[in-house]
Amino acid sequence: MNVDAIILAGGRSKRMGFDKATALLNNQPLLIHVIKRVKNLVNNIIIVFNQNQTIPNFLHDNHSIHTPIKCVRDISNIQNPNIGIYSGMVSSHAEYALILPCDTPFLKKNLLKFMLQTARNFDAVIPQWENGQIEPLIAVYKIKSALKALKNVIHKHNARIIEFINLLPHVYYLPTQKIKEIDPHLLSFYNINTPTDLKLANTLRQKKYNQNNL
Repeated sequence: MNVDAIILAGGRSKRMGFDKATALLNNQPLLIHVIKRVKNLVNNIIIVFNQNQTIPNFLHDNHSIHTPIKCVRDISNIQNPNIGIYSGMVSSHAEYALILPCDTPFLKKNLLKFMLQTARNFDAVIPQWENGQIEPLIAVYKIKSALKALKNVIHKHNARIIEFINLLPHVYYLPTQKIKEIDPHLLSFYNINTPTDLKLANTLRQKKYNQNNL
């Protein structure tokens, strides 16, 4: 399966107070944690930054990743996930894209593998909670279909990501009950937005919710 990972790192990080992609968890930036989770699952990794963001030096200095990394910038200064996804996809030559945020360090590899395997028959595989809410930024998209849909919404400054998803003809909403068979604690969806979140994440690691359990 020809798939690239597209990691969205261009958020403003207002609640964190600094670029959360560089926030340290277990002495490593959050972005590196995400990269290491996906590096053996994809052909390439594309990291999308906003137009004013400084690309972290550790992306050039880290020698343990051993996966091609391409850094790109949003095509527009509009702060919108649709822009980030589109900017990553137009830089990819793969058939599928695994979209991920930069702040989910506990992603479970087996869950990502399952989503990629399932995506072969769909235009998107998107996790869905029991209350109907979805996780469109931890999802797999067929790039050709996604780009066609995104072109219809990226010109709208306030377009929600659901507007793009609703234009995809064949979407599989992966229920959390199924996800729990692979990730019982659903820690793949634990994202870090604040210093408090980061502190809790360090506590989770110390309680052995890592390596063997993640």
